Amino acid sequence: MTGYSSLNRYMKDEKINFPSNIKKLSLFGFNSLPWEEMSIIGALPNLEILKLGYSAIVGEIWETRDGEFQQLRFLKLEGLYNFCKWDISFSSEHFPKLQQLVLHDCWKLQEIPCAMGEIETLQLIDVKRCQKSVGESATQIEEEQRDMGNEDLRIIIRKILVDDDDDDDDGDDDEYDDDDDDDGDDGDDDGQ
Repeated sequence: MTGYSSLNRYMKDEKINFPSNIKKLSLFGFNSLPWEEMSIIGALPNLEILKLGYSAIVGEIWETRDGEFQQLRFLKLEGLYNFCKWDISFSSEHFPKLQQLVLHDCWKLQEIPCAMGEIETLQLIDVKRCQKSVGESATQIEEEQRDMGNEDLRIIIRKILVDDDDDDDDGDDDEYDDDDDDDGDDGDDDGQ
């Protein structure tokens, strides 16, 4: 295959199949995988690290299903500009081994699902250039984790989106406010 355009065309025309033994997967900029197809990735039995970014996924709503992402330790969602809503049912079947959640440049995402607060292995939530409500939901998850005895969860919130009440919907109504000090950690510590 030559370049991204060939892969993009391939992904649109063919059913996606990944090797079942894959441990790390990064998809960036293909703009062809709908959220509905994430169940294919979620079913990979050995997947530990998943990075999705810059329009690799198409659509606004991600609904995870029970039993998906059983081995996933690291999840990074970056530059998914149309991603608005993430639905997770209240179940221990979602992301049971997740340690790090990184959300950067998910401008329209409204919140981190509160069910993420049930994940006992969670060690880090890193939010950068997202809606204020995403940072607030991270803080709520931190409180829930503390109530469960997880004192080790770190929350990093940087450059939160602030709406200046510009209703012309031209995309220029976004400013950033540094909510926390930037400690130089880019939240991409997946061990790879």
